[in-house]
Formats: sequence, structure tokens, C-alpha cells
Amino acid sequence: MTTTLRRRGRLGALAVLALLAASLLVVAPAFADDGPGGSGSSGDPFTSIDNLPIAPISCPASLKPAGALLAFCIEMTFEGGHAKFGSVSSTVSGPIKVRQVVAVTFGSDGLEITNVDEGGSGSGGGGLGFPPIDVPGGIVGNESLNSLLKPVTGVSAEIQPLGALTLSDVNSTGVLGLILGTQTEPFTLATASIPLRVKVNNLLLGDTCYIGSATDPITFNLPINLSEPQYWSGTNDTGHFLYIVPKADATDGSFAVPAAGDCGLLGLGKALDSMNLQQLNLFDQLLDNAVGLPAAPGTNLLSLQGYFGLTATGSDGISSPPAP
Repeated sequence: MTTTLRRRGRLGALAVLALLAASLLVVAPAFADDGPGGSGSSGDPFTSIDNLPIAPISCPASLKPAGALLAFCIEMTFEGGHAKFGSVSSTVSGPIKVRQVVAVTFGSDGLEITNVDEGGSGSGGGGLGFPPIDVPGGIVGNESLNSLLKPVTGVSAEIQPLGALTLSDVNSTGVLGLILGTQTEPFTLATASIPLRVKVNNLLLGDTCYIGSATDPITFNLPINLSEPQYWSGTNDTGHFLYIVPKADATDGSFAVPAAGDCGLLGLGKALDSMNLQQLNLFDQLLDNAVGLPAAPGTNLLSLQGYFGLTATGSDGISSPPAP
């Protein structure tokens, strides 16, 4: 399942200023001595390309669609975190990546920001990919017993997007400050929302065992908090450009996790569920008991930590040394 990033709607005056500032990425921003933290002296946030926490994004000028005022490449790279679904708690080992190209155009409602390219680099080849998560204790809920019977009782969870990743409440003031180098305090960029399901992989539970569905998804609403930006400036055939990399943190504990469904060998569980005989599906109940489902809001958690990269189109062909 591929994923897109969309943010549409009329932009206020601050957003317009942000767009104008973004169009000036050909000029390195000026920083005060007490500007945002970085690797240089006196608070200089510019760093060597070797010190960047994630590699610069290649963002060819060809990605800017005809008629667009501006276009940007964005990459969120989450390197780790923590997930808790019901009674199961597990470390999330990355990387989890979201790679998008966003264009600014004139629309019927004024200026609009619209996704124009997937550019995905996740584990599934789409715009968003999660690594599989092992369920401690498997379907027996006992780690010692599960270690002995793991080929049969072992469970891994694969998080799959069911729709588009959307950004809401975009902080235009923060974006402007990030570009100009005046945003010295952590801020929330936006809230990222996405509906998901979890495919449960286990020999006894069959190939159709899922937690969440298109009609009853698990929906994350992750505030994306940015801090401590680093900057790298370079040149290529298109001129001077800027690459901005703040730290990123996204945490949500407000989502609910529904009960499992369609679990069972040879399609038996799916057949029972389709006939509204879920109470007879012992496979669903076995998984629910092992994982503690359904789980109400406030009992679950997804917390991811990593980096957010931003640059304008035309920053491909990176070959020159950094030039603050």
C-alpha cells in the first residue's frame, strides 16, 4: 500500500511569507550568535556534510510540476522508538521513512500545497514503511514457552497503511523560522494522521489475520515536533541551495486498537467472521487474549524519534563541499 502526503487549503499571510522565504533558498540565511544550535562556534548551525545525521535528499528540478510556484522534497527518517498495542510492548527498530515531493500551486481556494510524487523509501517500496515487530510471548503469551515452540507460536506484526498520510495544522510560523534560521525553540510542525491495520503473521492464524480494517482502522495522530536544526549549504548546476535537518519526534497515545479478525487456518476464521459468527472463532479470541485486545485509547502508544529533512527542487547532483 503506497502512501501520499497531502495538505490542501488556503494559506494565511504567514504561510505566504514562508513560501517567499523558501523561494530564497538560493541564499544562505543569516544567523545571530545565539541562533539555533549546531556544530560551529557561537551557535553556528552549519555543519559538514559528514556530520549530517541523514544523507542530503536528491531533489531534481524536474520534480517541480509545470505551473507550480515552488516544490520541495521532504524526508522523515525515524530511526527507532517504542510501540505498545494492548498488553504488548515492543521496541521499534528503524529506519521508518516517509519521502514526499510537495508542490505549491494556485487553486480555486488560493494557494495550495499538494503532494506530487511518492518517492517512497520504506520497507514496502511505498512512501511509508514499518519494520516488522516481534510480539513477545507469541500467541501463548509466555516467552519461555514461546522460545521452545516459536515456529508454531511465534508472532510478528506488520503495520500496513490503509490510506493517505495527511498533515493538518501546519505551523507556518515555525516553517518560516526554520528556513530563516530564527526558530531557536522546539516547535510542532504539524499533526500527521494515517489509518493503519496490523497483519499478524503466525502459522496457526493463517494468512488473513488482521488487527484493524478499512472500516475499523487503527488511526494514529502524531504531532511532529522539530528541534535543533542543522544546515548544510552547497552548490550544483542550478546554483546555491540549502538542506535543513532538525531532529524529529512523533508520539501518540490517544488511538484505540480493535479486536483481531479473520484469523484461522485455511480461511476458517475469515469464513466464520463473514457469517457474523465471530464468537465461534477461537483463533481471534486466542490472539485477543494474548495481546490484550481490544484496547481503548490511553492504553496504547507509538513513539518515534529521528530526523526531518527539507530542501527545494534543484538540489540534485550534490558534489561540492559545504559553503556556509
